[in-house]
Amino acid sequence: MKVSKRTSWTNAVRQPHYPGSSSRASGNSFQSSRCFLSILVIGVLVLSGCLDFGPVKDFAALSKQVSSGYSGIIDDMYQSCLRSAEFDPPKNGDTPETHCLEWKEVQPGLLHAESVLQDYLVAIGKLAGDQSISYDKNVDSLKKEIDGVKLSGKPVFDSKQVDAITGLAGFLLKAATDGYRRRQLERSFSAQNENVKTLTATLKDIVGHDYEKRLENEETAIKAFQIRIERAPDQSLAAEIGRRQVQEHLWDIEKKKKAAESYVQTLDLIAKGHQQLFEHKKDLGSKELSKLLWDDASEMVPLIQNMQKAF
Repeated sequence: MKVSKRTSWTNAVRQPHYPGSSSRASGNSFQSSRCFLSILVIGVLVLSGCLDFGPVKDFAALSKQVSSGYSGIIDDMYQSCLRSAEFDPPKNGDTPETHCLEWKEVQPGLLHAESVLQDYLVAIGKLAGDQSISYDKNVDSLKKEIDGVKLSGKPVFDSKQVDAITGLAGFLLKAATDGYRRRQLERSFSAQNENVKTLTATLKDIVGHDYEKRLENEETAIKAFQIRIERAPDQSLAAEIGRRQVQEHLWDIEKKKKAAESYVQTLDLIAKGHQQLFEHKKDLGSKELSKLLWDDASEMVPLIQNMQKAF
């Protein structure tokens, strides 16, 4: 769905109610209608020429909101493993929690890697507004943590990916320490464009491969359980309830697969938008750039809605 400039952004981002989702949605900025409306109002102001460097601020704000959905996906990696164990208990007698421990242990590192992208997007939005930024993360500690993230005994991040993450973090630290402002944006886009490409591609692999593979394993476990139910002679009410619960789980997995695909597409849009900023770095207030980033934003909105339905 591509939203035309005459379409009401309020209607485009209005959030429908999904049964059972309200408790998980409360307190999550990713789910906040107010945030989306305020961001998209910025987009309207950009097109009317009311904001200086509006396209940059608009891109940064909306892209950060998109990245906020990542935390729900990372949490569900662990939850998906636990759900799989409910339908296919570990053969070695482990509890589900013990069996799924590595998925829980990687969560902090995976979240911190993506938080660098979030911090960077916040920073370029502030710099576009000619504001200073703050950043006090220890880059060496971050590198050590990212280097240590492993799944099945193998590092999740290779050396190039680690360098991209720490490169962005190093930029943020220097920008904060040296008091970067708007005049440093051109240099920032030039220096960090490759790091943004590498990090977005890295996050795509985590979500598009690791998470989707985790969901496929869960689906396999549920379908095997479903076959056992269908073959069982028991036709009691309890068996019927079990069949319905299995089907609901399978529907839920399909929503999450769609959400994962949507998140991957939004990462493509973030990388694309940053490339456009890099290519227009000498004319960041241009109408051409404004239109390009508006088109990117219009593509992001339905993808965001897909993620809202799943988490």
